[in-house]
Amino acid sequence: MEDAKAQRTQRRKAEGEFSTELPKGFVPRSVAVVTESMAVRGTITALNWLLNDNHRSFVPPDAEGVARHLQVTTLEARELVAFAKTLLPR
Repeated sequence: MEDAKAQRTQRRKAEGEFSTELPKGFVPRSVAVVTESMAVRGTITALNWLLNDNHRSFVPPDAEGVARHLQVTTLEARELVAFAKTLLPR
């Protein structure tokens, strides 16, 4: 019986430590995933619906969309997309 009580106590403690509740007023940072993969874009969209976070996916030519989402200039977004392309395997 004491084992069960100890397990309940441990479980409650763990639930408190690993709470999925975000602090009131928390706003996640904007993340732009730039990919040609329709599957990845669909996955990002689905996760955004489920988690209500601030992730969006874009096709590489959509620098304007990236700029709006990240609240940067179009030139900065184009530079980010160009940099991201250098990270792709060749």
